[in-house]
Amino acid sequence: MTLTDFVLGRRAPRRARSDLIAGIVAARRGLEMELDVRAAALVFEPWGLSGDATVERELDALLAGIAEDTGAEVAQREDGFGLRWVTCSGGSLDDLALSIGVLAESLRLAGQWPQLVCAVFVFHKGGDPTARVFWIYSFERGTFYPFVPRDDARRDCEEEARLWAAVEDDLRLEHDPQRWYPLWGIPI
Repeated sequence: MTLTDFVLGRRAPRRARSDLIAGIVAARRGLEMELDVRAAALVFEPWGLSGDATVERELDALLAGIAEDTGAEVAQREDGFGLRWVTCSGGSLDDLALSIGVLAESLRLAGQWPQLVCAVFVFHKGGDPTARVFWIYSFERGTFYPFVPRDDARRDCEEEARLWAAVEDDLRLEHDPQRWYPLWGIPI
């Protein structure tokens, strides 16, 4: 960080540590009592990749390897905001967390760290496919927070607080609820 960055209030971006991404695995006991993992996603801004065919080829090869090694279904899509979602589904929580961690580290090594937005872990509540709970990992903050949407485009803040308390000893959690940004229209 330079003096100019300090004066202007800019912060150096945090690097994800593998224990933070894989921390979702440590929270398993608190989560699996009532939640069943379904999928995970890595979300990033693809603008840094455009025009870099080497990074795109390496990303495609990595995704093919993840699909082969874990048996997970891997897909890529862009949302309405121009963000790219790399999704993995059908694997175990361990495999999904490891896959997201490997993808994030690969993008970091390719010089794409500033493009990483978040990782999302999707759980179903009580086996009901319509009752979804999301754990979101913010790369900027290096913390997790819950997001529980309702059918009526509102969130269930009580359930989010309960889930937060259930795993506060296992995950590095975002303590400021103002930073628990909702991700509406998650494409998983």
